[in-house]
Amino acid sequence: MKLLSMIVLLVALVPSAAFCEDLAKCRAGWNANHAGDYLSAIALFNSCAKEGDLSDASRAQNYRDLGIAYRRAKQSIKAIEAHTKAIAMNPENVVYDYINRGNAYDEAGMFKEAMSDYDKALELKPGYGEVFYNRGIAYEHQNMLDKAKAEFMSAHENGLRTPLLYERFQIYGLATPSSNTRDESGDLIEKRNAASGFAGTLQFAVGRAAANCRDILGRDDQYMRSIVNDWLKRNAKFSEAAEKWTLTNLAAIAEARGEEAAQQAQDQIIGVVEQDALKIVEVMLGTDTDIKISRCEKLATIFSSGAYDITEMAPLLKDLQELAGFFERTTPN
Repeated sequence: MKLLSMIVLLVALVPSAAFCEDLAKCRAGWNANHAGDYLSAIALFNSCAKEGDLSDASRAQNYRDLGIAYRRAKQSIKAIEAHTKAIAMNPENVVYDYINRGNAYDEAGMFKEAMSDYDKALELKPGYGEVFYNRGIAYEHQNMLDKAKAEFMSAHENGLRTPLLYERFQIYGLATPSSNTRDESGDLIEKRNAASGFAGTLQFAVGRAAANCRDILGRDDQYMRSIVNDWLKRNAKFSEAAEKWTLTNLAAIAEARGEEAAQQAQDQIIGVVEQDALKIVEVMLGTDTDIKISRCEKLATIFSSGAYDITEMAPLLKDLQELAGFFERTTPN
């Protein structure tokens, strides 16, 4: 994923007291963009620009969001045009428009223009790690791998700490920070990965146990859905956060390395989760047929009692709470 797109999309549009702005379609466009419906987002951003009576600051933000939507819709030239309009308005945070336009130039194969925009961004914000990372991606697209590696190292030297950068370190065989030297950001990412994996595995185990007992007892699908839905209601905060974290990482892989790489990563995650979940199900239900029948007859009661809920006794509870809190803080109203 080219950095800044997600960051900039999280910036809320704040109405100026001097204008009676209508930002409804701008916000609807943001929601559509975040949901992956890029064509609807483009239409909404364009409509907001025409009908919203926007202040200069909001109009520049809208052009920026429009450019991001165009780029995600694989319309790089239109993305360049939108970011150019934002730059022309010289907003306070114009550095991000240069970075995003550089990303669009890169994806259009206009590498000289991309590098020029990245240079301008560094002139405006010296030592900004994200710019070095994006330059590294642009060099990769030109098959200039030694220069790409150097840029990724510069990104790290200038303080960038993201899963995508650590992934590049692994690809190029660069030494990543050890457990003794890795900063708090890297540790936090690892904790979120572990917490997400735990919640996802437990949810999978609940579903598999319910499905097994449905078959063993000759019950219908409603029996299985009832057990799973009851568990999800009680554990929604953590299961939803785990799902969002996984989808965020897969989206990042898709943008950085393509859909095929993201699919491979997803298959790997599912494989690990399923393998671990089956071990949990074996503990839940046992292996002997008679024991399975006996435990299945009590399964709904056991689950409804909260025995397999994510509570104070659950491993990684603190990390799960932090992960859920992260999405609560970053989800727009």
